[in-house]
Amino acid sequence: MDNTIRTLIALACLVGPSGAAGAMPPFQEAQEPQGQAAPLPPNGYSTPAQMLLELRKLESQASRMILQEIGFSPSGQPLVVATWPSDSAAKDGPEVLIVANLEGDRPVASEVAMGLVRRVAAQGSPLLRVATLHVLPVANPDGATHALDGVGPWRGPAVDDDRDGSSDEDGPSDLDGDGRVLWMRVPSSSGTFHASETDARISVKAKDVREVPAAFDLRREGRDADGDRLFGEDGLGGIEVDRNFAHRWKQYAPEAGPYPLSEPESRALADFMIRHPRIAWLLVLDDEDNLADAPSGIDEMKIDSTEPLKADAAVLGVLGKRLKPEEVDESPLAPEDYRLEDLIAAAKENSNLSSVEVRTEVKPEEELPKWTAPRSADHGPGNFADWAYYQRGVFVLESAVWSPPLDFVPEGSEELPKEATDEERFLRWADHTYGSACFHDWTPFRDEQMGMVEIGGMLPLIQANPPATELADLTARYASFVDSLAEDFARIEWSEVTYKPLDDRGVYEVRAKLVNRGRLATTSDMGVKNRVPLPIRITMELPEGGEILVGRAQSSVAQLHGFGGFEEFHWIVRVPRKGEGPVLNARSNTAGTARLPLEVK
Repeated sequence: MDNTIRTLIALACLVGPSGAAGAMPPFQEAQEPQGQAAPLPPNGYSTPAQMLLELRKLESQASRMILQEIGFSPSGQPLVVATWPSDSAAKDGPEVLIVANLEGDRPVASEVAMGLVRRVAAQGSPLLRVATLHVLPVANPDGATHALDGVGPWRGPAVDDDRDGSSDEDGPSDLDGDGRVLWMRVPSSSGTFHASETDARISVKAKDVREVPAAFDLRREGRDADGDRLFGEDGLGGIEVDRNFAHRWKQYAPEAGPYPLSEPESRALADFMIRHPRIAWLLVLDDEDNLADAPSGIDEMKIDSTEPLKADAAVLGVLGKRLKPEEVDESPLAPEDYRLEDLIAAAKENSNLSSVEVRTEVKPEEELPKWTAPRSADHGPGNFADWAYYQRGVFVLESAVWSPPLDFVPEGSEELPKEATDEERFLRWADHTYGSACFHDWTPFRDEQMGMVEIGGMLPLIQANPPATELADLTARYASFVDSLAEDFARIEWSEVTYKPLDDRGVYEVRAKLVNRGRLATTSDMGVKNRVPLPIRITMELPEGGEILVGRAQSSVAQLHGFGGFEEFHWIVRVPRKGEGPVLNARSNTAGTARLPLEVK
């Protein structure tokens, strides 16, 4: 989750104290929306159980759609992947995997993934011409179920987060019995928060506690249930799916699990990836993003790297533009007019990849509304996307799907000053969109343990998920993006093949180029580094009685760059003067097969 938005969860929308220490000011009323207020998430969102029923109904109606249960959550909910085999007759073509909502608190990601499933089931996709498509709409059904219930995206068995010998005994709880776990302001002479001078709903952490005019502690709703003077430190569950993968896995961190892939959801995903070595693209819809603001990339991988290699980063910079077709200036150059090496060179010269101008192939069927590019969360350790890229060598695309428009200006209003904080900008949008419905008024509550406190704050899910009325437009945008990938796959073929006799005894010289006619390399640069993806396998197949005099019967090529990258081969063979000739055969997990019989002259 984006730092600024994560801060909102804890700090924004809090009525700060003013006046004497411990005094609580009245709640500052939110601006009422113009017209009808938008529905608050999770209104209009589907639960994992509802999505499962819809998936099964779609499977019964769409002949090509296949559902696979790849695993089960701790509560027994299935992890269901929807699959469409490629239209291509070849059984060895590339595959694409889309995974959504690994932590459960991004139902918008699951909704977009389900929207893609509905669309492909109803009308197909250009992607299916060249690739098999797999979609996992809910990667963490238990976390998603709990998040939609308003109690946070917890999952899994009890974990002793505070290492006191007890588990799940001291987490956030619903003190006032209103059915929601919100936030709590506890007056304290040693508190470090006070009200913002520009908006009393925002709490500001003081740089110097001596300057706090009316201090309070800011906590999740709940009391110290185990008497250790800590609050909410050991809640339900504890192990996070997207911290349980074997790249930068954080040992001894309770949320990371006892060992990598200890959780059924993470193990199911890893097993699926390993069983499908032809996955050329992985699109992860969750809280991290490498498309909206593509990384500049690194030259060499280290054990703790979080950025892709430069060549792979250049690809992300180009693809990221496709999510914003309305912002792309039509360039006289199309991608076919230059090689990927030029993009890499541009990436090295420009830290901002937006300066690389290309024409987008994405043409929305109708004008899409203005879209705020999502902001990425911090790069967390042990996450699925990093494991797939660094350990499996797959091209990984990440999108956070949606972020609130912090540049929003209501009609008839002026822009906020440049020094306005992200919290202030968020509140302006939230007030206009939801009105006071998005904020639970701070309500006095007397607790036997803490005394008088106030409970309230912003409702869950608001910061990372839009009103349900925006889901259709988001789905259309991502559907266009996924469709556009059909033109990018690597595609190998034999070119400039010569097959000429050297004598009249059946000795022939063979020269050939294996060319990648697609736009992308046959594997990522990371795949070349870690050598996990199989290389392109080249064989010279001879008829019975034939032999190779010069050259190798079997060889391999680690990678062919896009836009015409090639490798040259040379053989001298002896074959029977009558009968079948040799066959050139090249096989790639992600770029198909190129098979070329040679005729005996």
